[in-house]
Amino acid sequence: MGQWSTVTYVPNGDLYFFHLAERKPSQDIDQTVAAKIREAQRLLSDEAQRGLTTQVIAELKEKGAITLDQIQEEEVEVEA
Repeated sequence: MGQWSTVTYVPNGDLYFFHLAERKPSQDIDQTVAAKIREAQRLLSDEAQRGLTTQVIAELKEKGAITLDQIQEEEVEVEA
């Protein structure tokens, strides 16, 4: 406790490290805190997935690998 972690780096130049102030056994975590952590992880995951999907669709459209016009026409036919 009270020590710095080792420095981890990734190819894009980012560095990651932390200072361990206190260590508690995992069973001591309040269930409401654990639920909030799970919800935050879900929200971050959803946001990352949305961003990646948008990026992939844009790239597919740019390369002419997909057209969304056909998909939209099929949706209209189903709704009618």
